[in-house]
Amino acid sequence: MIEIKQYKKVYITSIYEKTGGPKTLHQLAEFLVNQGVDVYMVYFENVGEFVSKDELLYEINGVKMAPSIIDSEDNLLIVPEANADILHQYKYIKKVVWWLSLDYYLMISNAYRTKRKLYLKNIPFVFYPAAYLYFKRTLHERQQLSDSDFQEVFHLYNCKYVEDYLKKKKVSLNHMHYLCGPLEEYFVTLDEKEIKKKKKNIVAYNCSTAKVNLKYVNMVINQAAKLNSEIEFVPIKGMSREEVLKTLISAKAYLDLGVFPGPERIPREAITSYCNIITSTMGSCNNNEDVPIPLNYKFDIRRKNIKKIAKKLVDITINYEKYNCDFEEYRKKSKKQFYSFHDDIRNTFEIN
Repeated sequence: MIEIKQYKKVYITSIYEKTGGPKTLHQLAEFLVNQGVDVYMVYFENVGEFVSKDELLYEINGVKMAPSIIDSEDNLLIVPEANADILHQYKYIKKVVWWLSLDYYLMISNAYRTKRKLYLKNIPFVFYPAAYLYFKRTLHERQQLSDSDFQEVFHLYNCKYVEDYLKKKKVSLNHMHYLCGPLEEYFVTLDEKEIKKKKKNIVAYNCSTAKVNLKYVNMVINQAAKLNSEIEFVPIKGMSREEVLKTLISAKAYLDLGVFPGPERIPREAITSYCNIITSTMGSCNNNEDVPIPLNYKFDIRRKNIKKIAKKLVDITINYEKYNCDFEEYRKKSKKQFYSFHDDIRNTFEIN
């Protein structure tokens, strides 16, 4: 744990976009400043490039903005894993990495991007070693955490999936602590009876090309539509925040066949909106602690499973009430994260 009040300034870095990760980082900033901590948000865009903004991404009383970071032993720096490359620029400041999206961190590594480039260029496997070295030199260098970095910085993990990764990196238990960003209060106070009155034969689904194989998802949707023409399939895409909430409230089922790089926000919003849910087995879905739903609602993304997924999707939509109780454990877990968030921050940063 970290005694945060021994530090004069606490910097938290974030991209300037209203998505799940930045929301979580600002929730932390808000709580810390309310405890008397001097908190500064520092916004970045590209690798190690900070940007000046006229106002905070989220309006929070008491939180300030800074265009740069003062490298001093008196200060503390908290970065999401997507911004971990900047840690090499600082020698004295206390460093903390908050792991919000493990898979994205792995995907932006030079090794991943180089292998991806080889694959896209259809280079024969026998030529990989030489081609790998060539393409690696052409990529913009993005410094990842070295083995020694993993031991030196303090880590915040938001799920078992990330915790297991840190243990594989031989991070000691006294250099890591659990902290998971919660849902908004709106979702944990929804009235079950009132919400279920609003349910329709709607399936909401994740169609983010950054997270899912959209071609595969469309094949599942098309197959399900053939099985039942009364179901409406609504992609979560290009919606305002209010439109997302309205869709989840109306939907009986939510389909997310993408990678879960952490405790994803929209699946948790769907589950607390009393949707039945089907997921992939990728990322944090692949264990029963992070996504505690019965295994028959989790599917490997294989062609042979398309009809199985479609059939299950239609079943949990048309027979909504029959299956809704199967997701109660996941619902309770998601709500608990809201109520325990402040206590988890207190425990992490030794705030009385």
